[in-house]
Amino acid sequence: MAPSWQSAIESMEVAQPAAVGAFIAAELVGYVLFNPVNKRIYQIAVAPRHRRKGIATQLLAAVQQQLPDTKVQLNNMDEAAENLKLLLEKHGLTNDINQFEMRKTF
Repeated sequence: MAPSWQSAIESMEVAQPAAVGAFIAAELVGYVLFNPVNKRIYQIAVAPRHRRKGIATQLLAAVQQQLPDTKVQLNNMDEAAENLKLLLEKHGLTNDINQFEMRKTF
């Protein structure tokens, strides 16, 4: 899933979030970008062939280790990202707010 504009590359260059990477040998197989000040996860991703091996769980644990006893947020998650939704629910994150896409027709 492509991140929303708030979490896109251009926005991340401005925000300069903290990053944690997951490696197998020298290969980056997953990462998480987050802001330790506002306690927000911007992006989390695992390479398709390495999914369902606990890598995302380890990434979330690394964030939690850096932000103990803190409520962490992830904004603008695409509702089509069912696997991500299930992962986050498994780790106790809940959906508090839904957002609807608005488009202007000219």
